[in-house]
Amino acid sequence: MARRVFRARANRPPRKSYLYLKKLTASGWYDELFRIWDELDQLGHSLAPKYRNILAWGEGENRQHVSVVEKIVEIKTGKETGVMVNLQRLPALVIYLDAPDDKIIEAVKNELLNRRGRFGKHLNQRGPKTINSRFDTAIFNKWIGSQIVKLADLFIWNAQEKKAGRGELPDWRLGDFLGFSAKKTSQTRTTLSEVLESLPALKKQLEN
Repeated sequence: MARRVFRARANRPPRKSYLYLKKLTASGWYDELFRIWDELDQLGHSLAPKYRNILAWGEGENRQHVSVVEKIVEIKTGKETGVMVNLQRLPALVIYLDAPDDKIIEAVKNELLNRRGRFGKHLNQRGPKTINSRFDTAIFNKWIGSQIVKLADLFIWNAQEKKAGRGELPDWRLGDFLGFSAKKTSQTRTTLSEVLESLPALKKQLEN
């Protein structure tokens, strides 16, 4: 009975070609995964990791965010290139002043705690991928094969439908659109979660 109710829903996810994924470089994959994270985060989806150093607020045209590894507040010691700070004031905190006040205050507190060695491990080092991981074509092909991007877009579509008041489908029903069993849908969701957790590591690799 439940399946008949779910299938009676008129709206279906839009069709989309994913051939572009095969052409993505590491930088392209970062942009793609960041897009997924940002859309899920805006919709309040549980799959979007809550990174301590991601700055994101607002919706639609007012949406603003800073890259995963960039920070609202950064400590400068004078060793960095392009740093223009009075040497007598080093080390210093550099603050992104366009951020909301509450986010600046939180970021300053976190940076001070981190500076004094009381913060513990950095959140962006959690999960199976650490900043020492290497992302290459083999990894990207595994992501394509697992269809995490397709499932992610279904999660985004489903959350948008819920927000618009048109109902919400369970995960297993979303997997149906890809020909997945309930078990494979669950496994792919877990893989997607792990990949999104690896965003800071991928960004770090791009910067090295």
